[in-house]
Amino acid sequence: VYKRQGEGFGGDVEETWLPSSGGAMLGTFRLVSDGAPVFYELMTIEDRAEGPVMLLKHFDPDLSSWEKQDESRVWPGEMIGDGRVRFGPVEYERAGKDELFVQVETSSGEETELNELRFRRAKSSRGE
Repeated sequence: VYKRQGEGFGGDVEETWLPSSGGAMLGTFRLVSDGAPVFYELMTIEDRAEGPVMLLKHFDPDLSSWEKQDESRVWPGEMIGDGRVRFGPVEYERAGKDELFVQVETSSGEETELNELRFRRAKSSRGE
């Protein structure tokens, strides 16, 4: 289990990934601000013939989906440097053994914003 906690989007963020099984990794993300959940994400990274692909869905705290029920956001992966990978508007950069730096481009109308998230490795409930 890969669990990281940090700051971003004006609150506390947490991302957890399960190891690959059946050709896919499963991940969760949550944003908490002022002690209350803001939104969640459910993500997979699948190993496809054309390369890795991330599928992602957003959820409000009541688990209503931002995307339609039978749709998800789909982004092909591309290596963009040593320890750096991009899936659509999301770029992951390994910043040492225990840190991960993530940049996310969000759009609202014609405005685009670059959001920076900084994660540190968190101990799992089993002390790993």
